[in-house]
Amino acid sequence: MQWSFKAIEPPGEARPDWWIVSEIGKAVGFTGSGAKGFNYTSPEEILREINAIVPQYRGITPERLKKNLVGIHWPCPSEDHPGTRVLYTERFLTPDGKAHLASVEHRPPAETPDEEYPLILTTMRYVGHFHTLTMTGRSELLRKRWREPFLEVHPNDAERFELKDGEWALIETRRGRYVARVKVTKAVKPGVVAIPWHWGANVLTNDALDPVSKIPDTKACACRVKAISDAEAKRILEELRNEGVVA
Repeated sequence: MQWSFKAIEPPGEARPDWWIVSEIGKAVGFTGSGAKGFNYTSPEEILREINAIVPQYRGITPERLKKNLVGIHWPCPSEDHPGTRVLYTERFLTPDGKAHLASVEHRPPAETPDEEYPLILTTMRYVGHFHTLTMTGRSELLRKRWREPFLEVHPNDAERFELKDGEWALIETRRGRYVARVKVTKAVKPGVVAIPWHWGANVLTNDALDPVSKIPDTKACACRVKAISDAEAKRILEELRNEGVVA
């Protein structure tokens, strides 16, 4: 755990996250009669409450964190404890103190490439954007640095499907279609193409659920790609905007 020092005062109507959460807590009624509730006045006060009720954080006080800029590793049960850089060096938190590992059998993705859809499509993130751009998309600097999605394609596949760096490609799966400019790169393996999902590319992905975790299989599905002209890309983009797929 590290202490993050305030850089500037919140501008305008902006407020710190801890204050916003506290106000929401009070608004929904978590400040009962005789209870302290969410009446915090500082992040230091919040951490001291954590120190009091969570044994693993008892020794990670605001005062210690402000002096130790590299941070303190939990568990840290007391203020004279140095913190625990490596967990479970003596025993695991099991009745016999041993790690209990469960083996699993590998299962391929719910959808794999075939003659009609010969490539694996995976999605990824740009470091400067978050989720569907509801926050980072408001930043002019971030929009300028990461202005649009690119379809990353291995040079072998670019040659195979006649895709040119910087030109448009149509990406299709059994669920939808999408357009993006091509980025020829060895960052992806042959047979795999990758696209950031910030701009709505999940219209392509598979919503089949993992039987155990119930997480959708959005990171691998079968797709096909082809080069398209600027005019065709513009037309398809307009259609996708009308469908609400892309902004």
